[in-house]
Amino acid sequence: QFEYVMGTNPAYFGCSNNDDNSYAKKGGPTSALPVENVNWYGAITYCNKLSLLEGKMPCYSVKYANSEEVHWEDIVYSAIPTSSSPSDTLTRWDNAYCDFSKDGYRLPTDSEWEYAARGKNGADNYTYAGSDDICDVAWYWYNTNSTSCTVNGYYGTNPVATKDPNNLGLCDMSGNVQEWTWSGNEDTFPAATLPNAVQASGSARVLRGGRWNGSESYCRVSYRGYSSPDHRTGTLGFRVVCKGE
Repeated sequence: QFEYVMGTNPAYFGCSNNDDNSYAKKGGPTSALPVENVNWYGAITYCNKLSLLEGKMPCYSVKYANSEEVHWEDIVYSAIPTSSSPSDTLTRWDNAYCDFSKDGYRLPTDSEWEYAARGKNGADNYTYAGSDDICDVAWYWYNTNSTSCTVNGYYGTNPVATKDPNNLGLCDMSGNVQEWTWSGNEDTFPAATLPNAVQASGSARVLRGGRWNGSESYCRVSYRGYSSPDHRTGTLGFRVVCKGE
């Protein structure tokens, strides 16, 4: 889906990686894997472009120095800022706004992500998203690099939805890849009281969900990490949300 929308697949664990024990090197289709190696700017761009493809109203806005909006229909993946971009470009993208009244796709807020990971009203109170047994629900260091679980996977990312879902039917919210959220490291607002248009505050963005090369502690639904929004790595991806019908 990412490749269809953005015209490229930046994932490290696609066909170009050199890890002989990875899913792609073993002959598996890369379309089964979660996208990774995408920074926060790339994630919000994807959300807006997918929204436009489906006739929805984009949630995000970014303005150039002359106050002209980024043209989301035309922007290509190679034009999305990276750590080598000019500081003024990064500043403008860091100051992106999200309009929560729009019906398009967006990244979940930190609190929305945890609500979804914990399941219906958090009633189960599991350590991980859907179970207290990490082997049931997560690809993490000890079943992608060793034999601590009965069923062990490939080195690197593993096909999505091959572990059990939580009680909302959501898979891989623990393990496989960490996920960007909209929230900044200094945000204090709860999701239910967001104004229509807000900026994420702080120099970093909240990461959730654990990763294939992380320990059990990173996969807990309560675990919260942070990273600079220009950061890209083979352990970091995202999922999207949008308003219901």
